[in-house]
Amino acid sequence: MAARYWRISAIRTASGSLALADMALSDGTTNYSSAPLSGVLSAGFKIVWDLGAAVEIVQLRIMSITEPDFPTSVFLESGTDGVTWDPQTTYETITYPGDATTAAIDFGDLNASTCILLLHADGADGSTVIVDSSPSGNTVVAMGTTALSTAQQKFGASSLYFAGGNNPVYILGGSNFAFGTLDYSVEFFYWPANFSSLYVLIDFRGNGQNGYYPYLDIDTSGRIHFYAAGAYQINPTTPLTLNAQNHIALCRVSGVTTIYINGTASGTPWPNAGSMLVGFNCPTIGGSAWGGPYSPVGYFDEVAILKGVSHYTANFTPPVVPVFSEIRSGTTAPVIYGVMQTSGVVHQGDGGARPDGCTSCASSGAIAIDMIDGGTAHLTGTVAEKNTPTNTPLSRRVALIDEATRRTIRETWSNDNGDYTFPDIADRTYTVLAYDHTHAYRAVVADNLAPTP
Repeated sequence: MAARYWRISAIRTASGSLALADMALSDGTTNYSSAPLSGVLSAGFKIVWDLGAAVEIVQLRIMSITEPDFPTSVFLESGTDGVTWDPQTTYETITYPGDATTAAIDFGDLNASTCILLLHADGADGSTVIVDSSPSGNTVVAMGTTALSTAQQKFGASSLYFAGGNNPVYILGGSNFAFGTLDYSVEFFYWPANFSSLYVLIDFRGNGQNGYYPYLDIDTSGRIHFYAAGAYQINPTTPLTLNAQNHIALCRVSGVTTIYINGTASGTPWPNAGSMLVGFNCPTIGGSAWGGPYSPVGYFDEVAILKGVSHYTANFTPPVVPVFSEIRSGTTAPVIYGVMQTSGVVHQGDGGARPDGCTSCASSGAIAIDMIDGGTAHLTGTVAEKNTPTNTPLSRRVALIDEATRRTIRETWSNDNGDYTFPDIADRTYTVLAYDHTHAYRAVVADNLAPTP
């Protein structure tokens, strides 16, 4: 998604300290860097980017220094005003890329606010405690013999096992699962142990109900079928593979419903924008509220339902990592860490609108320490458009480059008067680049600049 403001918080490391050569957001072409960061983690630290205009960010790039001080997880948010923030996701178990190497983390294409069910099916073998990790936090009730199992899994150490009979899982989410005329998607991994009978995989119908309720079943040949409005509407020709992980996705986009088997559309899509409903205590997974011995024999993992948007709009590669490592609700404050001051300041601010043009700021007064490029000097300047009789000041993105190493060590924005400041930097020679994000002018360079001690 595109947003002007982005921020990273909830940074965790193995050592409790943070040491990075850089942390940057990327739109696939341009990297929006923060300064090098180093210090001891404590409460209150966030890195905030004000990009000046809405930018479609697709990647987080983290350049390492040492492994113990490298983030193992970060929390990502975006916003339109720098005050109100929309949670995107938490990236956990980030792999250390090696010394002085950049780890590139691709952002998912899901917005947490659209996900209304997310079952990772993680837990102890035999447990009937099934957690919904979506912002909705729905109550999940497993009937009879249905429970978590460590015998099979797509991700993590377990999955949700059904042993047949009439033992569905009920999702007590109420009317939130009534999609109406909105786009939606239902997806999951399914490991079938047999195709001995007709099994119900997903059912939005309440007991005795029929009509515009999404419903998926699987027949004795291993083929999926989609039923709604009193008839089977999509009949894929691709069978599932027995005793193997199969990815299934039911997606409606602009009034057309499609089934994807392992990422490839199968069967004739159903062009119908009818208002989709949900029954009492539904949907059900692995069985039906109608009763009957319709629970399958097999394993479900990574069950995700999105409302208002479809996860997929065309053929795709099935997920190779969990749909979300974790989703945080917009009403639940994440655990936040920060960087404490010992010497040298990178940035500080209130985490709201751009403080004096700063593009990457610690919030709540927390301070980051730059042991590489920090110092007691500062460099100031002005960005302006040349005019007659006087120049017009401009607010533009400004980069500070160490001339000895040609590294960009700071970025900021000039304020409405065109003024910018790079405080607390080492006493060296620098080059400053001013970028015009409107693309009316080329970048302006000023080199051989000495800061004020």
